[in-house]
Amino acid sequence: MSSIQIEPTELWQFSITTYQQDELQQELLRWQNSYGGNVNLSLFCMYCDDLGIKISDKELHLLQQQVSHFSIQFTQAIRVTRDHFKQSRSQLTDYDKIRQHLLEAELLLEQQEQTLLCQFMNRDPDEFSDCVATKNKASDSTEPEASNWARYQMLLKHSSNTQDE
Repeated sequence: MSSIQIEPTELWQFSITTYQQDELQQELLRWQNSYGGNVNLSLFCMYCDDLGIKISDKELHLLQQQVSHFSIQFTQAIRVTRDHFKQSRSQLTDYDKIRQHLLEAELLLEQQEQTLLCQFMNRDPDEFSDCVATKNKASDSTEPEASNWARYQMLLKHSSNTQDE
């Protein structure tokens, strides 16, 4: 396990800056809509790539499970509510204020998703020794390893193909 601690506030700042890039924002939303990807996990993978932290395949799978569970339970519920209110805005006198509060709540939940990801990666290595063993294995290959982001995309494609069968 890397000795680098991933700070949620630094990840959040990275995410804000990175997500503002229109092409990347559209790409991340495509992965979310087409493959059920999580934008926060995607940004987390990119951030770890920038820091030189390799996420093992097992960790990536566990991160996806953890963030998906939280997202379904909380973040996506706010999105559904926000969409419902948008469709019913003609009936809501203070729609703009309500929308703004829902967006703020959604952003707080997005930050919490990122904090969960950081806490998982910052955990005590002994707690998940099977993940660490995979992570610290030296590679004999001269091929460059795929980035965390590319491996997350492969995981999403594989999960999508498995669900289609």
